[in-house]
Amino acid sequence: MDAQLLKSRKLVSASGHSHWQRTHDVHVKVYRKWLQNHGETKKAKPPITLGRRWTYRSVVESLRKKELLKTIEDETGVKPGEHGMMNHYSKYLTEMVESLTEKEVEEATEIVIDWNKQGVPPEVQSDIARWKSDDILQYVAKEMFKRAGMRLFMLSAWKNEKGKLMVSSHDYNDEIGKGESFSQSSDWQTILPEWEDYAKKQFGEQTT
Repeated sequence: MDAQLLKSRKLVSASGHSHWQRTHDVHVKVYRKWLQNHGETKKAKPPITLGRRWTYRSVVESLRKKELLKTIEDETGVKPGEHGMMNHYSKYLTEMVESLTEKEVEEATEIVIDWNKQGVPPEVQSDIARWKSDDILQYVAKEMFKRAGMRLFMLSAWKNEKGKLMVSSHDYNDEIGKGESFSQSSDWQTILPEWEDYAKKQFGEQTT
């Protein structure tokens, strides 16, 4: 075969392959983008492990959280609730746990046994209700819609650290599946007096 003709054919072949490769790369990018938008996302981690067993570390964290947060703020300048807090939290908690005296270790160990057997005291319950309840209920609402197509509107009642009865509503429907907020579109507060009376009875308070 003529050398010039062979060279010409190779150039055409290379050019065609290059065009195919560019087209292929574009299709791959489009496909990957589609997967990002429509594929399954990483499963959300529950905000708290319900039914968990207390450990020595988690008891120390719960009982001395205010002290822990104050130490982090004093030494790093990061305040509770700020984005950088979690960058320091685990390190300082470990240091706190390792700095306990032998007597404090014994006391914490006894508390672990008691909490796992009898449940946590009211002050710890109120702390969980204050800081974790909204995240937990939001997680439940989203998971139930995703798994069962179920929409939820929730009422809650709990006592804060001062013993005051707190009554709240929880509505995340406008954050799920293009839904509408129930609390903003309905006269739901008509049921609130009934719920408040019920909550007072359950918590041993007098009803009006």
